[in-house]
Amino acid sequence: LRGRTVVVMGAGAEMGPYEALLGWGAHVVAVDLPKVSTWQRLIDIARRSPGRLTLPVRRSLGPAADDNHLALAAGADVITEAPEVTEWLMQIDDPFVIGDYVYASGAMHVRTSAAVDAIVATLLDRRRDVGLAYLATPTDAYAVPSEAVADALQGFKGSNPIVEMARGL
Repeated sequence: LRGRTVVVMGAGAEMGPYEALLGWGAHVVAVDLPKVSTWQRLIDIARRSPGRLTLPVRRSLGPAADDNHLALAAGADVITEAPEVTEWLMQIDDPFVIGDYVYASGAMHVRTSAAVDAIVATLLDRRRDVGLAYLATPTDAYAVPSEAVADALQGFKGSNPIVEMARGL
């Protein structure tokens, strides 16, 4: 994926594509909370990969800053800093795909998801070179025409006995 830029919202998420994207050589723009242990892990993964990492920092760092100083300064809270995160992402020169992989417990997940949705909506409105990715889970619901549901169910039939058993067909 050299030459491809992917913004990973919730870069530290266990189910997200952060490590795989870097392993495939992508330029990953990572956004996650300002938590030192998270950023130490993310920076370490990036250092061991053929990919490139861009991350938000909360203060200016000198050229001699090491990875520990970087981890201390890294991160952004999408709930309290959504406008700043949006403007920072607007500065990316290349076309990019933005993926939403944020997770939090309980009501905080709703707030975090809403903040990321607002950031994504603004980017899609203001830029024509942004694509969108989501990690679908069993808890996600999407409004689709009944014909799409019927086609999907028909596609499962006869495809594989294991799939049929799992779907209850």
